[in-house]
Amino acid sequence: MSVFLRLQDVVRARSRRPILPLLREAAQPGPSVRLLDVGGGTGAVTELFTAGCREVVVLEPDPKRVAYGQRRRPSLQFHAGQAEHLPFPDASFEVVVALVSFHHFADPDQAMREIRRVLTPSGRLVVEEFDPRRGKGKWLRHFGEHDRTLHTPERLRGRLEAQGFGVLRVTEDSLGYLVIASVRPLGTDPPSREA
Repeated sequence: MSVFLRLQDVVRARSRRPILPLLREAAQPGPSVRLLDVGGGTGAVTELFTAGCREVVVLEPDPKRVAYGQRRRPSLQFHAGQAEHLPFPDASFEVVVALVSFHHFADPDQAMREIRRVLTPSGRLVVEEFDPRRGKGKWLRHFGEHDRTLHTPERLRGRLEAQGFGVLRVTEDSLGYLVIASVRPLGTDPPSREA
């Protein structure tokens, strides 16, 4: 299993290399930043763009990936768990990332409520996902098990806004697209998309 995970780490790190500057810009690592990677696997990608953060936590549902990550990356904290039930107090993180993990969430709306809960009032959410209309996303939609769970950027934007996020930016990348969102104060309307 560790040989497979090591190979997977290499492939994932290589595939993200082109967007590392964008991930660093979105995460804005710094000495006051606590960052949570939801569905972060073994942390291979996480460690590439989070250097300088005060604290980096990887949440992963697969206990084998958690154990492997703990052995290989002692500078990161690992927790086993699901996005729908984050084992952290309110306002624990300035940044939450979900890199090609959103389509695996069993209940995306509950996961987004939990992510919003653990973010600070000025927190940011960074989501990278496959676009079901192109590349690997198109392949997964037609031949894989994710036909209903993959989101177009427009659909994900709508879901995020319905759960209290304001979408700041949507950018295409080599795997699909990257969304950067901020926590919107409760009771406020989402910004107009015409602006």
